[in-house]
Amino acid sequence: PGQASIQRWGAIEKAIQSGAAAASHMMTLIQDKDQQHAMLVFVPIMNHELDQAGDKEINSLVEGVYLVEKLIAAALSDYKIPNTIVATIYEKENPAQIIYSNAPNKGAHRANEALVKTIKMANREWILKT
Repeated sequence: PGQASIQRWGAIEKAIQSGAAAASHMMTLIQDKDQQHAMLVFVPIMNHELDQAGDKEINSLVEGVYLVEKLIAAALSDYKIPNTIVATIYEKENPAQIIYSNAPNKGAHRANEALVKTIKMANREWILKT
């Protein structure tokens, strides 16, 4: 299987094992002509009845596909952020994977960041630097 399939299955297994929402690593949607970065979030739907061990069983999984740049742009749309503030978000596990940047040079990080913040989304952690 390809890398996207491996990432998808990893998130599915995490959701099933934890009983909570689990997100894939960032991936590029090949169906999208713009090839945008996206993440898949899987949420288990539990049966109300308990199994023989007294645990709830998973009935199904709901999948959400999040176009990350659009998600972040929508979240920031109400704020008037000056062009002088450069914000970059990347995956904590993979700093080379830039998720979002408003920098003219998309991979640019300044030496003295004014803010470093961890953002949690499902089971993933991103780092925001301004």
